Amino acid sequence: QVLTVSCSPNFAQKWLVPRLGSFYDDNPSLDLRISASPQHVTFDGDGIDIAVRHGDGNWPELAVSRLCREWLFPVCSSRLEPAIESINSIDDLRHYVLIHDQQRDGWARWLQANGAEPANFDLDRGPQLIQTSLAIDAAVSAPGLARARSALVALDLAAGRLVRPLDAELAAEFAYWIVCPHSQATDPKIIRFRQWLMDQAND
Repeated sequence: QVLTVSCSPNFAQKWLVPRLGSFYDDNPSLDLRISASPQHVTFDGDGIDIAVRHGDGNWPELAVSRLCREWLFPVCSSRLEPAIESINSIDDLRHYVLIHDQQRDGWARWLQANGAEPANFDLDRGPQLIQTSLAIDAAVSAPGLARARSALVALDLAAGRLVRPLDAELAAEFAYWIVCPHSQATDPKIIRFRQWLMDQAND
């Protein structure tokens, strides 16, 4: 049996692909075909069976289940310890390079939402990467802090590659959702994959 899954490059790289071993342990007879694209698929003759979308969940033409909410918070390489022990407040981030993703204003919005004045930070400094997943990977190897999304950074935190220097966080505007056409929602292989996704998100 073959199941074709669509998701964003961010989700594929940082969430789905690293967990595939667990999937095949439980589902040896089901082969996945993963299509990683930033565009939402239409399920109209594109060969996609199920998708994981990042958004507000408002797609009434599809069967929708929320996979996980997300929070935004700073992360940095564990190799920066003990230097990061000096980070006791958001204001202390002024002394560190901030790594940016495609949304260059992301740090400014995060700082403002957490009660800090963005103008006090040198937000023009620091590398910018086209994908959030790449910004997270850059934080593993570079002496800076990335504004990470909780779903995408969970495995790096669990493995000790990254740490959170502060507890401050911000609820993300969007969440991850599992979607498929209503006509396919009761397909056994769709049910198996959807349940596996949910189990992984709740692990």
